[in-house]
Amino acid sequence: MNQQGKPVRISTQDRLMSTSFRYEMNKGKPDSSAARMQKVAEGEEVHLKQLKELNHNKYAKFITNWAEQSAWSNVAARESAAHKQRDQELILLRKAHLTARQAALATLLQNEEVMYEQEFRNTGMALYKDMTQVDPQYGALKLFR
Repeated sequence: MNQQGKPVRISTQDRLMSTSFRYEMNKGKPDSSAARMQKVAEGEEVHLKQLKELNHNKYAKFITNWAEQSAWSNVAARESAAHKQRDQELILLRKAHLTARQAALATLLQNEEVMYEQEFRNTGMALYKDMTQVDPQYGALKLFR
């Protein structure tokens, strides 16, 4: 009994583990505790070996996954660098193309302008002079109708 007057309860686990209880249970029977302990130890050994193997497998799987991911990330990094370079080259090509096109168009416009000026000098001046001699009562809009 403890100090409050209540009996101390002993758990069944403690009772089963106590030497006196085991002695009472095994009275007259051959003592097989060594064999039991050996069996338990073997079971624990197998269990620990399995745990160790499981952890080793987990680690190996993690390492292979990590290696694969890092390889893929290296490939992706190389590809993205190549894509960036290719994009830059394409941008430069587009700029060069646009510049060349702009220069060609400017040249064409200049040539056309020169042609129109020559044509105007050759033929248009006479037309223009004729147009100025039209009756002043007709407005500019009525001339083209």
